[in-house]
Amino acid sequence: MLGPFQAVLKRVIGNSTDTASSTGSVHAKLEYLEDQFESYPAFREVVASGNLKYSLDTQRDEVFTSASSTYIMQKAVSVTGITGTVRVSFDNYKTAAVTADHLLEINGEYVAGEPKACLTAWTTHSQDIQLASGDILGLYATSGGAITAHCRNFRLYWDTTSTFSGVVTKYDA
Repeated sequence: MLGPFQAVLKRVIGNSTDTASSTGSVHAKLEYLEDQFESYPAFREVVASGNLKYSLDTQRDEVFTSASSTYIMQKAVSVTGITGTVRVSFDNYKTAAVTADHLLEINGEYVAGEPKACLTAWTTHSQDIQLASGDILGLYATSGGAITAHCRNFRLYWDTTSTFSGVVTKYDA
């Protein structure tokens, strides 16, 4: 009684030695998929664009009780699966007429460009930067005196050169 059933199973599932094929047995299809994934790059090239791919919109407030030469992290993300140019934008403002700035760091290294000055009204800043899979991108604040520095809408924009869109995960903040 199991004879015909076993024959069907053998034909559908196949042997572990079956040649890779997208139309063959289950074993053959698994071999085919494994071959496809092995040839698939671990990341995708990206270019900066106006297409929002990730946002960390919550407002963060950093209270400085005195002047500080140290930058304090307010937002950070870990990048996985992409490499290339990404457009980063964020909003900031300050509560008083004291100098306050925000800057971007990748893996603890300052990103070239001027620190983004805080004004007494929300201001949007953007900058195109180079990122690679595994990078940690952070937004940091500093102040020239007693003040609260605010940031929100930390966003990343890009287009991929393929159908894989990459992954960005919240790292901290």
